[in-house]
Amino acid sequence: MDVKDKVVFITGGASGIGKASGLKLGKNDAKVALCDIDKKNGKEAEKEFLEQGIEAEFFHCDVTNEKSVKNAVDQVVNKWGKIDVAFLNAGIEGPNNKITDIDYSDWKKTFEINVNGVFLCAKNILKIMEKQGKGNIIITSSNLGMSALPNKAAYCSTKGALIMLGKSIAVDYKNEDIRANIICPGPVKTPLVTSRWEEIEDPKKRAEVKEAILNIPQLMEVKEVVNTVHFLASDASQAYNGETFVIDKGAQAELVE
Repeated sequence: MDVKDKVVFITGGASGIGKASGLKLGKNDAKVALCDIDKKNGKEAEKEFLEQGIEAEFFHCDVTNEKSVKNAVDQVVNKWGKIDVAFLNAGIEGPNNKITDIDYSDWKKTFEINVNGVFLCAKNILKIMEKQGKGNIIITSSNLGMSALPNKAAYCSTKGALIMLGKSIAVDYKNEDIRANIICPGPVKTPLVTSRWEEIEDPKKRAEVKEAILNIPQLMEVKEVVNTVHFLASDASQAYNGETFVIDKGAQAELVE
């Protein structure tokens, strides 16, 4: 799965799946643009990559701000001359409430980051890929974009939207050698998941939630998702376009009463 000399633009690159994917691709000789709103962790990730001999750089990027997105895209192109792969991965979990209890501002924030952020990145990167005459986009959705959990309406809605956005990119650019695919991970040991218990103030409740999450049978290590990202970023996945890759150890296939 050759990614040698490919320039990979990763949002949410300072931690979690984004950072781990960058490490995997970088160790396979890709050039990695770590894009994130988190400057502290982003610069630390850059240092870690460079210490391992990976050609990488951190670029500050607020995916909800088109000017910030365009600036990050331009900086990456100025440095490496191209963007071969865009891994659009930044996202938040959003409110954990029934619909009637969700504050509209929280609903809008979840869509602003999870959906609009991917749209803005794709819009600006696709302009570069059109000029190049080729490109590859990978979008992080979730298995909760295909099935719902209680109190997760905002998150599930955004992740469902991302599946269709990815398919729309695939259809719109199929004749320009630009493809797009969507990954739909189940629960993964990342800061997005661990935050579910870290934000709980009551120690007893925090311990209960932590134990429940860590005992989910399908809870995955980050590397189990990263392997799919590596495949999709490589030319080995050339025939795949507009596909949805569910990575959840069979959780999506199981009927839960």
